[in-house]
Amino acid sequence: MEDLAVDKIVNNGVGLVSPEVAHNLYEWLHSHLQSLGIDDVKVDVIHLLEMLFEEFGGRVELAKAYYKALTDSMKKHFNGNGVIASMQHCNVCINFFTFT
Repeated sequence: MEDLAVDKIVNNGVGLVSPEVAHNLYEWLHSHLQSLGIDDVKVDVIHLLEMLFEEFGGRVELAKAYYKALTDSMKKHFNGNGVIASMQHCNVCINFFTFT
């Protein structure tokens, strides 16, 4: 099945914000959106973490870091419930929720 996101990654590569500073990424992004009056966000393509996990302690540890950073930021900027996410359907999060 064709996947435009994967095609772009194969052709152009992808970067990753280090899990140690993932909270900075979400803080910057969500505080900006909140200042514009945005009251919820959508999280997508989180399955990319599976392609980038080897140098960061494994896919479960990487998912934990990003999930915690996202959760903390959502609590602060969007009353904890302003997120639409299908990220729980990827292998990373299935393993995270199964083994934690």
